[in-house]
Amino acid sequence: LEMAIRMAERQNSSFAVLLLNAGLSPDDGLLDLNLLNKAANAIRTTVRLSDTVAFLSGCEFAVLLSVGNEEGAMRVAGKIISTLGEMMAQETPPDVAAGVAMFSAHGKTGEALLRAAEGALYQARRGNRDIMLAVRAEVLSDEFFAELEERIGTAIEQDEFVLHFQPVVKLQTGLPVGTEALARWHHPLSAALKMLMQAGIAVGWITGR
Repeated sequence: LEMAIRMAERQNSSFAVLLLNAGLSPDDGLLDLNLLNKAANAIRTTVRLSDTVAFLSGCEFAVLLSVGNEEGAMRVAGKIISTLGEMMAQETPPDVAAGVAMFSAHGKTGEALLRAAEGALYQARRGNRDIMLAVRAEVLSDEFFAELEERIGTAIEQDEFVLHFQPVVKLQTGLPVGTEALARWHHPLSAALKMLMQAGIAVGWITGR
């Protein structure tokens, strides 16, 4: 990702970061490795040789797409989802979703791009949509962050953050090797804060504070 950023900066070009949930269901808490391999192959055969496909965790993949605009990125994401549907013999696989972020419209660092794509993926899954484009950072104002800071203080006092744990599985053996901890905020968020959380920007802002 950092190499792609440096190349785009030198060439004054753009590229897309796509985070994809393949919509695979775990069997007794473990994902079928055969299905994961099929999903990886389906993604790999859909994109260009110059693109990069990486497995993240669970049934999530990251793809670096050598496309120059949002329309091209969304089109490729749609093709990947269709290919996964053919693999599963379904027109639209259940729970499959993709989040797309563009360099440099949605971020100028690897961390910012991944955060934006993750927020778009989260928004797509919550909204029962196949693909979502990240929110541009410039549409957010200081008022969003001021409200967020106020809400966070109240949420901590009222124990609104709840920890959830999920296993980390080694692909070669199918055995759990650790756990991931996720903090979820159970609160009737305002429309402004929903945008922040869905965009993944609130998470990064909290970490930075």
